[in-house]
Parts: sequence; C-alpha cells; structure tokens
Amino acid sequence: ILVDDIFGEGFGDSDLDRVIETVDEKTLTFRTKAIGEPGKISLSLIPFFQLHHQRYTLYFQTMTKEQYDKEGLTSVSYKDLLASVTIDEVSPFEQQSEIEHKGLLKNTRSGYATEASRGWRESERGKSFGYTLKVVPDSDNYLCVTYWGSDSNLWAPDGIFSRKFDILADGRLVANEHLTGERGNRLYQEFYLLPRTSRDKMEIIFSSSENTLAGRIFGASITTKII
Repeated sequence: ILVDDIFGEGFGDSDLDRVIETVDEKTLTFRTKAIGEPGKISLSLIPFFQLHHQRYTLYFQTMTKEQYDKEGLTSVSYKDLLASVTIDEVSPFEQQSEIEHKGLLKNTRSGYATEASRGWRESERGKSFGYTLKVVPDSDNYLCVTYWGSDSNLWAPDGIFSRKFDILADGRLVANEHLTGERGNRLYQEFYLLPRTSRDKMEIIFSSSENTLAGRIFGASITTKII
C-alpha cells in the first residue's frame, strides 16, 4: 500500500481513518482509498470470520513510492511475466494450498511473516518437507523458490544452525542451497533446472541435515523459463 501521496513520510496508525471509509456499519464493511499496488486499487475490508474458501490478507505492507519503485518483485511487468510461464505453485502456511499439493509437513515449522506479507515453512536437524507440483512432461522445467533476503544462521540455545539444505526432485539432487542473509529485507527468487521426466508431476523436497535448517521457503512454483 502506497501512503506517501497522502501523508508523505509521516503516516502512522492514527491516520488510518484518512485512508479507510465506512461502507456499512452494521456489517462492518469498509473500503480503502485507491492506494493499493500494483494498479492503484481500492481494497474492501470485511470481518475475518466472514471469509470462507478464499485467499485473504490480514496485514498490509506500507511503503513510499520510492521504496515501491526499488522493489522489483512488486512490479506489474515482473508478476505478469512470471505468471505467464508458471505451471503450478504452492503457498507455504496456506492450509488449502499445502493440502492440494500433498504437503509433506511432519516435524516442520510454518508461520506468517508480516515483513514479507507472506507465509513460510522450514525444517531443521535432519527433517525435511516438500510438495508435489505439476510439470510439463519431457521438457525443461524450472523450480522457482521464493526466499527472504536477510535469512541466515539461526542462533539457538544449543548452537548455531546455518541455512544449508538440499533440494531434491523425485529423489534426485537438484541443488545444495545456502542462505547467507546478504540480499536485504526483501523477497527474492531463485530458479533451479529440474531433471526431465515423462511424468506430469514431481515431488520437490527441501531437506536439512543434523546441524542445519532447510528454508525459510516463502513460495515454490514450477515454470517453463527463468525470469
């Protein structure tokens, strides 16, 4: 949500009534001014308990136009281009999405990161997690994984755990990944070429070792190209 056009850099919680108007007091329905991006859209706000079988957002990230312009992943052209080559995708922490993709989630952690406005999942100490995703048979497919740029070592009472993990496709090693926290406080994506298969689905696994973490993963998709 862009707020600098209305408030400059002085936006705070007390200013919310200047960007949100009441639609119906009885149903607690509200609408924002056209400050949603991309596209300068107006957003409808309703009570959480009324949401059923649809995607939703509980938290919104606010930024100035300068901050928005610097954030490449939020550009319309990038999202449209990525969507045009995406075959299938799963959203960690979203129950329906993980169920639909046969999530292997035992002994893993997930949560919602307000700074990223997305859910995530990770595993540690020899545990793994994964999903089954659609691919194009007998063709080049790429695994596109979304990470948080500042994720690095986890300092725990019993030691320091680096974010080093293996990515496997149908049991075959695709990559040895190591998140070092050098990308800043933003989401970014990495692409990995998958082995060819005659099947129309692949099981993607993120696997930690006894002294490492796998993740955090903020999204995983299958594409036909690298964007």
